[in-house]
Amino acid sequence: AEGALEPGVSLEGLARDALIFLSAAVVVTPLSKTLNISPILSFLLLGAALGPHGLNLFANSEADFELGDIGIVFLLFSEGLEVNGERLAELRKFLPLGALQLFVSAALLACTLLLGAPQAIGQLIPEAFDGGIDISNPPEALVLGLAGAISSSAFALPIVKDKGWEERPSGAATSSVLLLQDMAVGPILVLLPLVVGKGVQDPSALLLLLGKVGLAFGALLLLGRTVVRAAFEYVASSGAPDAFAALIAIVTVGMATLFQQLGLTNTAGAFAAGLLLANSNFRAQIAADIVPVYGILLAVFFMTAGAKFDSTLVLQQGPLVATFVAILLVVKFAVLAAATAVCKLPAADAVQVSLWAKGSARLNAL
Repeated sequence: AEGALEPGVSLEGLARDALIFLSAAVVVTPLSKTLNISPILSFLLLGAALGPHGLNLFANSEADFELGDIGIVFLLFSEGLEVNGERLAELRKFLPLGALQLFVSAALLACTLLLGAPQAIGQLIPEAFDGGIDISNPPEALVLGLAGAISSSAFALPIVKDKGWEERPSGAATSSVLLLQDMAVGPILVLLPLVVGKGVQDPSALLLLLGKVGLAFGALLLLGRTVVRAAFEYVASSGAPDAFAALIAIVTVGMATLFQQLGLTNTAGAFAAGLLLANSNFRAQIAADIVPVYGILLAVFFMTAGAKFDSTLVLQQGPLVATFVAILLVVKFAVLAAATAVCKLPAADAVQVSLWAKGSARLNAL
């Protein structure tokens, strides 16, 4: 019926947004490579200029954002696809680094909140805090600390990949830190209700829940290895490239969705899907087929992320934003620098890992 679709979800609006994204990909990516800068920053700035707080050219920001999320899923699938036995051993070597970064950063950020940092800043910038912020509850501080400790694979991994640094020790360490954090989100979400005194409180019931998730996770990987490879062999033998591309999308999005149902992240599921096919005979063909797809979707993701930037709010709350960002980055940089020293990374690699993996993620919304 006429009027059944809201203007924000009209096909005409989506088509206009798609035209903007494709035009941006055509112009921004080659220009960024010519200037030898990361296209990520260009897409973020362009999104901010075209978004609702700028020229307001996007017809459906929320739908666009969800479309962009698929780009991150395909990015992690391609990361898993490139993890052969040698690189997997390299990633495992840096797992202690990831664990140190996550839990030490969370503890330090929580302690900073409990020791009165917000109140102290509130005294310095009273107009920004409207009298100050009181965070005296340890569970509340721990939740905020964990949120701040999680970094953004969506922003760091494309830079590492674009520069061709995956095989460097610093690139492997960064990937290991970020992938461990993606895998940790599920257990953290399971444990948070226990921390704040809600949800499952019985330890035996909690262990049973974690055991079910672990068994389902293992069964999914074992079944997937057999079924997925058999499916690719069958489709490849038919000689139908369109069916092959469709199967790639089904496996990637399907595994991402299944992992979400298990309480993990969709990016962890996409990475696992790539791992299943990393040592198959179809790895090179799959990699070649998905590069253009996730490249365009990543452009959508970063433009829609930039569209969320509200320059008016930032100017109004400039001191507040700058102070908290500075505290967050200093704490995470210091922890990463110390952790890389413990893991005996060379100084130059340690600095690179600390810079790449310190940025916070949209997963902070957990």
